[in-house]
Amino acid sequence: MTFVKFLGGLNTIGGNIVQISQNDSRIITDFGLTQQSLTSDVKILLHEHVLPPIPDLFLPEFSSSYTHQAIFISHLHLDHTAALAYLKPDVPVYMSRETYELYHHLVEVGLAANLKLDLQVFEPNVPVKIGDLTVTGFASDHDIPGICSLLISDGKHYFAHSGDVRLFGDHYENVKKWAKKFKQLNLDLFMLEGTSFSFPDEDPKEIDQLQPDVNREVECGQRFAQLLKSTRSVPVVNLYPRNIERLLRFQAIAAANHRPIVWEPAFAHLLRHYLPTERILELANESLDQSFQVSWEQINQQPNHYAVQNSFPNLNELGNLDHFSYLHADGGPLGDYDPDYQRLKQFLIDQKASFERIGTSGHASKAEIVKVAKMVNAKETVVWHSFEPQKAESELESRGLATFLPELNCKYLFK
Repeated sequence: MTFVKFLGGLNTIGGNIVQISQNDSRIITDFGLTQQSLTSDVKILLHEHVLPPIPDLFLPEFSSSYTHQAIFISHLHLDHTAALAYLKPDVPVYMSRETYELYHHLVEVGLAANLKLDLQVFEPNVPVKIGDLTVTGFASDHDIPGICSLLISDGKHYFAHSGDVRLFGDHYENVKKWAKKFKQLNLDLFMLEGTSFSFPDEDPKEIDQLQPDVNREVECGQRFAQLLKSTRSVPVVNLYPRNIERLLRFQAIAAANHRPIVWEPAFAHLLRHYLPTERILELANESLDQSFQVSWEQINQQPNHYAVQNSFPNLNELGNLDHFSYLHADGGPLGDYDPDYQRLKQFLIDQKASFERIGTSGHASKAEIVKVAKMVNAKETVVWHSFEPQKAESELESRGLATFLPELNCKYLFK
């Protein structure tokens, strides 16, 4: 008998954690949090339901009843990984090779914490056996390298976790491949992210008008290129460091438009892992190689010759610029729900800087969520990673798909 237990993420964006177990074997997929805490005391975090209610994964005085267990990570966003900071060091954590490499690059440049974990690598399409269970990762499409959907099987039943997914990025073909595979397996349960159903911004009945061949990441780059050409003040772009493909795209676009980006040192060092032979400019600092450094004074002297990358913790440094335009490309803070977003907007008002949003979501639209569910056509679909999963389920059911809304911490039996 196999049990499925949802430990988080049923009505939140992120923090979606599920446990699948049989006999002495246990798989947990993703291990994120939806909130930051002022304390690192694990017992308090468990009591306040910040951490999933599995004390044997966190506290040394609790031993596990599972001889074989592992955590599998779909991708490296914090809402899918932040609870790893509290994990016991002897629990294996599996991630794709791209995710593993990105994590170590981020640690090396100071953009991620160096966690003392038993990290393991899985290869796409290659099953990993954990006791009585097997897990297979499939390359997917999101706004971060290494993203995978995850397939878990006990030899009789098949369960799949979509991970965060979209149909309009650089790797839509990956989604089509794993969706076809999942449909062939006639999944017992498909766990599908439903982020876009959290917001009333579109009509899901537009599904027939979908154009998956329209690459919104390319369109994002085109908007950046247009603003590089038309902006007379210094373009300042706010990017997320884990969206490597966008960093590389913007670097190439800026160079092609003869207005190279001057990166913060940590971002510059990160980019050099991926572009080891390219000239990456960075803001002047105390590093030894000054040939790649550009000062605020140089930027002010030639505002039409440069663009600047800035992350929110270094926002006040933009006071060094005489005039600038702020291009928000999905670095933090993302929106009104974050108090820092109002701080950002007020700072720009005070600096008399214009503001443009040029990014694009890493998540499927409502119509695309419905499309993915139809492509897979599982026996049952659970929509999670959403503030409004009921709305998504209603939409799926109206299209003939079977769904159910699980309860937190309840065990569901698959015989």
